Amino acid sequence: MRVEISLSGEIALKGPRTRHNMQFALIRNLESVVKVKDFNIEGGIIYADIEGEVERLSKVFGIAKYWVVEEFRLGNLEELANFVEERFRDVVKNKTFAVRVRRVGQHNFTSVEAAKVIGSRLYPYSKGVDLKNPQVEVKVDIRYDKALLKLREFNGPKGLPVGTTGKTVALISGGFDSAVAAWFLMKRGSEVVALNFALGGAVHVEAVKKIVKALNEWSSGHVIPIYVVPGDSVLPRLALVNESVRVVVLKRVMYRTAEALAKSLGAHSITTGESLSQVSSQTGHNLFVTNYGINVPVLRPLIGFDKDEIVETARRIGTYEISARLPEYCSLSTKSSTHVSLEEVLKAEEELGLDYEKLYEPLTG
Repeated sequence: MRVEISLSGEIALKGPRTRHNMQFALIRNLESVVKVKDFNIEGGIIYADIEGEVERLSKVFGIAKYWVVEEFRLGNLEELANFVEERFRDVVKNKTFAVRVRRVGQHNFTSVEAAKVIGSRLYPYSKGVDLKNPQVEVKVDIRYDKALLKLREFNGPKGLPVGTTGKTVALISGGFDSAVAAWFLMKRGSEVVALNFALGGAVHVEAVKKIVKALNEWSSGHVIPIYVVPGDSVLPRLALVNESVRVVVLKRVMYRTAEALAKSLGAHSITTGESLSQVSSQTGHNLFVTNYGINVPVLRPLIGFDKDEIVETARRIGTYEISARLPEYCSLSTKSSTHVSLEEVLKAEEELGLDYEKLYEPLTG
């Protein structure tokens, strides 16, 4: 099966070296989901012969659109029209259609002339031509001595190829927000490491494993490792913290642990699912307190999203059903303040006496 892959427009805007690196990173990522038997790159378009489920390419970041194509060695225009007629006469039957021809190279006909000849062949099978809003688009790309007929069209997820923009430690609670936030970092080309505070014990960990499995469908072979902090290593100490600051103190423990893990793995950022003022710990002031003294960037891709937008994205990426069944484990207090004291939080954190480099452990099995 031959496919034509149109890359995200953003990749085409990169400098030559970066664009080259991203194109070949995308090829490697393709090879993790289908078998790539051969490929070539022409003008920012990847042509590849593949084996496997073509639909899987719809989850490979860096692809804007792609088509299953059939190649025709160009003789003359009449032969090309015969070729297109044979493959599209049943497709346009009783439907309106339009022929779109793109052409590169020297030929004894124009793109408009080619479209007219092909259209005249298909017209008897159809309900007529509609150039503005056709039910079927017949797309033919003519490049020098060959023509590519686009048989099926698919949308890609756009973004940048995973593995091209570094690594981030994502705080994955198992809820809607954190899973979607991690997905957005993958869309921007980042490899993700999942860090979970298992406040709900084994049930919580199992849910996070399912979330990560769903996210791995989008990772193009860059398997997401999971690190876990057992709940009993932090919950008894947090129970002694003033209820009004307890949730913010917990968030700081998460940040400090993620920072330690990031440094040990060579990651350059922490990713969270926080949305501005969605809950009391996410007010502007409390985010400042939570972030205070953290020495790696904290990325919040959902900061301007409302809950409906986040949930809709969760449905689209395949994490909604898992997150919907998971209880809220971070609700440790009903008296949380929207404007906590930095001094009180830092003092409470110090009194916990935690060694952040020893809190997490890799999840195996």
